[in-house]
Amino acid sequence: MPPKDQWYEIMPLVEKENRQHLDILEAVAVSWIKQDGIEMFDEMRASIPDTRTLESVAFSVLFGNLAEDPEYLVPTFEYTYALEDDFPWKGFILRSIIAKWASEDPDAVMQRTESLPPGEYRDDMVQGAYQELAIRKPESILADLDAIPRPHREYTSQTAIRTLGEKAPHKAADIVLKVEDTELQKSLATTFLWAWVRTDAIAVKNWVLNLPVENTLRDFLLAPLADSLADSEPHLAFELALEQSLQINGDDVHGHEVNVLQRIAQNDVDTALVLLSQVREEVRFSGYSRVTNMLIDKGKSREVIELINELKKEEQLEWIERNLWKWSERDPAGLLNNLDSVISSEVQSQMAMALFSMNQHSDAYSEEELSSLKQYIDPEIWEVLNNPEAVQLETEDTP
Repeated sequence: MPPKDQWYEIMPLVEKENRQHLDILEAVAVSWIKQDGIEMFDEMRASIPDTRTLESVAFSVLFGNLAEDPEYLVPTFEYTYALEDDFPWKGFILRSIIAKWASEDPDAVMQRTESLPPGEYRDDMVQGAYQELAIRKPESILADLDAIPRPHREYTSQTAIRTLGEKAPHKAADIVLKVEDTELQKSLATTFLWAWVRTDAIAVKNWVLNLPVENTLRDFLLAPLADSLADSEPHLAFELALEQSLQINGDDVHGHEVNVLQRIAQNDVDTALVLLSQVREEVRFSGYSRVTNMLIDKGKSREVIELINELKKEEQLEWIERNLWKWSERDPAGLLNNLDSVISSEVQSQMAMALFSMNQHSDAYSEEELSSLKQYIDPEIWEVLNNPEAVQLETEDTP
């Protein structure tokens, strides 16, 4: 029986939840197209009564089968590209075909884009072709970066340097150092570093540290190098982060040791606590915030209090404003039980008042537990907290 006759015989049997007949229908569709041409899909789609079945058949036939056959790959692209834009799953199917075609023949894809109007599909084709060329010919791509259109330059060069870095890292390192665009150089150097560190962390470390101290790339790479070593060599990672200059953006000051410290604290809080004292003064508060938040997540409220006591009073009050709500949610009992360990009576009072107020929304504490906060709060303030309406009436009655 010809595929066309089979199609019309099986079509009425297809049910949305019955894959058996649908699978047979899709196989028949492929046979019909290979016998009479892809234009037969027009007749098929006209006979499909529901969108869900059409979506399944379209994806399976156009991408799942025809695009896998080199003979039909280009005709399938042309047919799908010409479909109306609201055809079910057109974008998804077409991008899948483009990715397949680009991986098979990037030069042909690039040539086809020359006759396409500007648009997202053209961009997808250019991107896919450049990505594949970067994998196949990384040195050629990196040797002529200016020839790559700017919108595609960064991701293409990243793919190329990653590919070359895995095969010939020393050659890739030389290329990175010759890139004139500072921002692009930083991007490629970071990509290359992460590709190389997976195979030879020692070589990467030596490469970065042997760059001239006055080279701004060296200072920049200290951060990703430290990140790459944070799990395996936490002390060295922290030292490298400290060596990087502080990054200043207006009033915002960032020291990369804070990021590394947080990473270390996730696996080894004790080591993080030892290193915390070495954080630079300009980012000290940020370092304490990161570590105390890790301790809160681990339910170590006593250690949190100990670190809070090491902060200046104004820093303690800022810390409370930023972090007390989270603390009361994660470890309310630990917070309450260790409140008497706060050295500053003013800070104790502020924490107790904040907890009392927050409890109206969180119900973290019972009435009895709330009463235990009284010892830290001025009696007059306590009265206001417990009887706000009475105080309001008294104020209104005052002449």
